[in-house]
Amino acid sequence: MKIASFLVLFAGAFIVTSQAEMRTFTSMDGGKTLEAEVVEFYPERGTLKIRKSDGRFLTVPAKAFSELDQEYIGEWYKTAMAGRRLAINFGDVEAEGGERRTANSKITTTKESFEVSVRNNASTEFDGLEMQYRIFYYKDGAKAGTKKMLHKDGFVELASLDPRAEQTISTEAVAVERERPLPASQCVGGT
Repeated sequence: MKIASFLVLFAGAFIVTSQAEMRTFTSMDGGKTLEAEVVEFYPERGTLKIRKSDGRFLTVPAKAFSELDQEYIGEWYKTAMAGRRLAINFGDVEAEGGERRTANSKITTTKESFEVSVRNNASTEFDGLEMQYRIFYYKDGAKAGTKKMLHKDGFVELASLDPRAEQTISTEAVAVERERPLPASQCVGGT
């Protein structure tokens, strides 16, 4: 029996690519600064496309910036590639649970978790990947329409992921309860 639940993944490396960050870049000689955000990096050309704080775009050589900025550009690129080159698939895993009765209802409990497969479709290795997740699920009540939404947060560090390699991880399990009223003939004091 599938229980109504769903998963929202927040993977640090996966969401950073859509959230550019304004940064003060410093020239290699330290004499000039520029407020901008990285839009794209082309490692084969050694050039960087940035958006200045006034909204204009520039393409500049990455080596024009300080060593600290070049390290930042390298990390930004790894993160951007993770967001573009990682394939993520997930499916739910339901474990056997149990049933118990109260005076007027039957409560069914199942343990549910998710298996997440992460595949590196890039030609370079990814390391230091982290996955944060939140599982939303309901606890059904015996009265029609009474549901309580709950959530479970978790964190998993992924091992180094070689090109074309895949890794499967599991989230923590949540106990999903479904409470259903018993027919009047089965209730305590029923007829």
